[in-house]
Amino acid sequence: MVKISKCKALARKALLGNYSLVIGAQILASIVPIVMVVLTAASLGLAAYGGNLIGDAGFNQTLVIAGALIFSALLILTVCVFIFMGYGVTKLYIKICRGERYGLSDVFYPFTSGAHPFRVVGVEILKGIIYGIISLMMAAACAVYRIFGGDGTAAVTVTYAIFMIFFIICMLYVQSSFFLADLVIIDKPETGVLGALQRSSELMKGFRLKALWFIFFSFIFWEILMSVCRLAGLWILPYVACARIFFYLSAEGTLYDGFSDRDPEVVYDAPSGPEQPSGTEYASPGETAVSVPEQLTPVTEAEVHEAGAETPSVPVQEPDESAPEPDETIVVTESTEPAAEETVPAPSEPETAPDEPGQLSGSVEASETDADEEESGNVQPHWNPEA
Repeated sequence: MVKISKCKALARKALLGNYSLVIGAQILASIVPIVMVVLTAASLGLAAYGGNLIGDAGFNQTLVIAGALIFSALLILTVCVFIFMGYGVTKLYIKICRGERYGLSDVFYPFTSGAHPFRVVGVEILKGIIYGIISLMMAAACAVYRIFGGDGTAAVTVTYAIFMIFFIICMLYVQSSFFLADLVIIDKPETGVLGALQRSSELMKGFRLKALWFIFFSFIFWEILMSVCRLAGLWILPYVACARIFFYLSAEGTLYDGFSDRDPEVVYDAPSGPEQPSGTEYASPGETAVSVPEQLTPVTEAEVHEAGAETPSVPVQEPDESAPEPDETIVVTESTEPAAEETVPAPSEPETAPDEPGQLSGSVEASETDADEEESGNVQPHWNPEA
């Protein structure tokens, strides 16, 4: 977990150059609920008109019932739309903080398939119920003290103080435990309502005091400024929301400073396996590492043949292109004695066996002798043993 000051610094870096987008998203997310509020007020006016509270049309029971039903439906729908638009704006902030692709259309993400916006509504309702139960218990303790503590006895006062401290601690504990519940379900819509509350409680183990500091004291001066000038909220609210998102990413262990190289305060896992050679470059999480050896040791062709069928791990030294090509012709002499033959067989072709010594040379000498006798006219008859 990084410091809250680091979360603030990352939030400022993420919003740098994006304030026009986030301000436009806030305005767009506020227009739709305002329209719903106007419609809700109109339905309430219809019920008041039918009940003869305004105007002189007289009492109309049908208008009263219709106005009351429309008002109730629009009131519930307005609350849901208000939560939905806040969901969309938070989704936009999460994409900005993670360095993902984002746009103004992310404000309407809750209305897309797979967003499960009613789960966010369920989380808010369940949190409100828990907070309400604790508040009712505190109110009951106050009522009991007013009834039985009128005499001002020390025992009643101490008991009341103990109960109030206990309820305050319970409220702070629950508030810090569910601090990230809405972010969990917005970031991972497939998470259920109870699963989001449980996951938030797990993430806050060991960081509840830091979460309480974040909630009540970390932005107190900005809250004072916003109470003086409401327009400043267009800049302050995105800043607080992004700092909270970085707090969530840090608690989850997925914080990555995508706006520089890496966050120096976050420890990342080193590559596992045997020690890598020098010159190896490691990629960021989710990417493939590329190994670039600094130097390759060449080998000869004989070493490759000795290695057998296995593929060598380093490339084979290429032959020198400037060297003369081997002569693959076969030289045959005409002498009767066997002559040494210089043969350089091709690597892939079998060697051609030379003719028997004297066979080719004898034929050539016989043909030359016959030609000389014909020219001189001394043609001697050949003896035929069969005759």
